[in-house]
Amino acid sequence: MGRHRRQLSALSIASATSRTAAVNARWWIFALGTVCLGVGGLSFALARWLRPPPPQPEVVERSAGNVFLEPGRPESWYVQERFTFVNAHPRQTAVLHEKQRSCGCATCEIVPATVAPGDAAQIALRFGVPYLRGQRREWALIGTDLDTYPQFLVSVSASIYPRLDVRVLAADNAQAGQQLARVEVVAYQPAAEPVHRLSLRVASEAVEIRPLESARVEIRESVRKLSRAWSLRLVPERHSVADATDAVLVATYGPWRQQCPIPWHWQRPIEVAPSTLLLQPLKARSASSEVTLTSSNAFAIVSAAAIHGIEVDYVPNLASTSHTLKICAQGDSSADKVRKELLVIETTHPEQPTITIPVYVLLAAPQP
Repeated sequence: MGRHRRQLSALSIASATSRTAAVNARWWIFALGTVCLGVGGLSFALARWLRPPPPQPEVVERSAGNVFLEPGRPESWYVQERFTFVNAHPRQTAVLHEKQRSCGCATCEIVPATVAPGDAAQIALRFGVPYLRGQRREWALIGTDLDTYPQFLVSVSASIYPRLDVRVLAADNAQAGQQLARVEVVAYQPAAEPVHRLSLRVASEAVEIRPLESARVEIRESVRKLSRAWSLRLVPERHSVADATDAVLVATYGPWRQQCPIPWHWQRPIEVAPSTLLLQPLKARSASSEVTLTSSNAFAIVSAAAIHGIEVDYVPNLASTSHTLKICAQGDSSADKVRKELLVIETTHPEQPTITIPVYVLLAAPQP
């Protein structure tokens, strides 16, 4: 019995020893694998760190200098420069092709695309620019398919100047109920060019324009800048429905001319619909139409009169925010003629006491 116990104890010790050896072997294998992986990763990272970076493409820079844009000619608002590529490889033929551009506004033209050893090609880089002052730089990456010179980059930079720029700003001294604006006109030109007179005008008697200051002159980097400011004020008492189109500002500097619409529209105290009448009475008959006057404040019609056979039917001296007038024109013996009349309406509205409406009367003979 005792001998059997000693044998079992020996077997248990041997089994435990074998299990411990197996566990230790697995740990050694894991440790060795970890070390190998670490050494391999370190070697890979070290190889990447020691590897020389890929060669950067050669950059061929060119400056177009100062570019002056002429107003009213958007087809000329661009910058273009040409580059020459010479294939210096003794044996390989270069195949030039565009790989990338800085933006969609740029175009790159390569002529010819296939360049034999020792031959040359022309590369034209062109990009459009808006009619604004600023700095621009665009580029194109060109591939060559050559072993020694796989690609290069062409770049063009320019300083953009509009010849004439009109800016309409809100007036700082505007009061309630007024329509005021401040207009700044800026002209750019090469400093070597002669100086001209900077002017601003508006084709409307209802807009009062006044200069705020004399022209200021600055010269920087061979560019002359002239600037001047004006104030605009809408004069409601000068405005009639007959010239209801919005006014246009016209700035001039030497041979250059730039137009700009006035940002605000006419604010009439009394709205007239329609603003123009066309009547076509037949012979010995009449033609009529209606005109509606509306306002946010109540007003009355004092009188409404026209000449040459135009009759006006309305309710006088009735205060209301809306009035309807019936306009009637009589036919006569004249044929195929147009007559223009003016319907003058006097009101009690303090901001628009007089309204003038053009009336066109087409005098046509009846069809047989």
